[in-house]
Amino acid sequence: MKAKYKTIAFMIILIAVPAVILVNAYSIRSGFLGLILFGQDFKSVRLQAVNMIAPPDNHISGYDGQFYAQIALDPLLMSNDTLKSVDYAPARARRIGLPFLAFILGVGKPAWILQVYALLNFVFWFLLLAMIYRCVGLRTSKDFLLAISVLWSTGTLTSLTRSLTDLPAAVLITGAVLFYGHRNFPMSFLGFAALCRETSVLSFPALIWPDKKQNIRFKQLATSCLILIGPLAAWLLYVYFRTDRPELVRAVDNLAFPLAGIIQKLMIVSGGLWDSVMRFNGSGFLMLLNELICPVSLLVQSAYFMVKRRWELPVWRAGIGFSVFIYFLGSHAWGQYPAYSRIFLPLTIFFNLLVRQHEYGRAYIYWYVLGNIGLFGLWIKMFLWNS
Repeated sequence: MKAKYKTIAFMIILIAVPAVILVNAYSIRSGFLGLILFGQDFKSVRLQAVNMIAPPDNHISGYDGQFYAQIALDPLLMSNDTLKSVDYAPARARRIGLPFLAFILGVGKPAWILQVYALLNFVFWFLLLAMIYRCVGLRTSKDFLLAISVLWSTGTLTSLTRSLTDLPAAVLITGAVLFYGHRNFPMSFLGFAALCRETSVLSFPALIWPDKKQNIRFKQLATSCLILIGPLAAWLLYVYFRTDRPELVRAVDNLAFPLAGIIQKLMIVSGGLWDSVMRFNGSGFLMLLNELICPVSLLVQSAYFMVKRRWELPVWRAGIGFSVFIYFLGSHAWGQYPAYSRIFLPLTIFFNLLVRQHEYGRAYIYWYVLGNIGLFGLWIKMFLWNS
C-alpha cells in the first residue's frame, strides 16, 4: 500500500509541471494558442485564416511552432499562401506528422486545428509518462529520477512550451522501442516519428537490426523497411515537387566535419563566460555556464553509448545513431541549448533508460549526474528570469 501511495505522489509531482504550463498559457479569448508563439514579424505573411482567429503574438519573431501550425491548416500544401507564410517552407514541410494529426483531430476547422496543435505536445507528454509507468514503473528513487530526467528536461519542456515536433517524435520512437516485438505497430510508430522529425531515421536500427536468435526472412525485413521508409520517402518526394526544390539541400547547413561544430561552440561560450566574469554579469554568467554544461552533458550521454556497447538491446540501437550524429552537428545548430537539447531528446531518453537499468552504486550516480546536469537550464530561464 505504501508503494502505491509513493507512486501516486510521484505522479502528482511529475504532472504538476505541465499543469502549471497549461494554466499559465490559457486565456479566455484565445484558449491555448499562446503556446504556439506566433511572432509579430510574420503577421503580414501569415495565413488569413490565422489572422482572423487573432492568436496572441506578444513575441517579435515567435518560434518554429507558428509555421507548423499553419501547415496544419493546409497539410497538402495546396495553397501558395501556405508556402509563403512558412519560413523555410521546404524544410518545415518535411515534418508533416504533427500538423497532419492536428488537421485530422481538428476536423478541418481552423480554430479547432490550432487549439489541437497547441495541445498535442501535452498529449504526447502524458503518453510518455504512461509508457514509463507501464514499462518501467514509478516505485523506486531510480524510477523517479529517470522520469524527471526525461519529462522535465530542457528538450522536453522546450517542445511543450513552444508547440514543436521534437517531443512527439521522441515519444513515438520510445514507444516503438519499449513495445519492440509487438507485431508491426512499433514499425508504424517509428515510421510516423520520421514524419514528425526526419532525424528519427537514426533510430531505425532499433527495429530492423535482426537479433542473433531470430530467423528473420528477407521478405519480413523488406516489409519492415517499407513501413519505416515508405511514407517518409513518398512525402519527401511530394514536397520536393511541390516546393522550391533547391531549398531542400539547405539541410546540410546544420552539418559539419566531425567535432568542428561542438569545438567552435565550446570556444565561443568559454570566451563569453570570461567576458561575463570581467563585467560582473551574474545572470549572463549563469546562462552561459549552462550553455557550456549542456553540450558537455550531451557528450557524456554520447560517450556512454560508445563505452557501454549493447548491440543486442533495441534501446541501445535506438540511441547510437544520435550519439554519433552529435559530432557532425554544425555550429549553426549549436546556437542555444533549447534548440540542440531537443534535437537530442531521443538520446537523452535512451541514455537514462540504459543507465537506470544497467548501472548501480557510484557508477549510476556518476553517469546520471554528468549526463543530466546540463539539461535543466530551461528551469533557470523559466523560474529565475520568468521568460
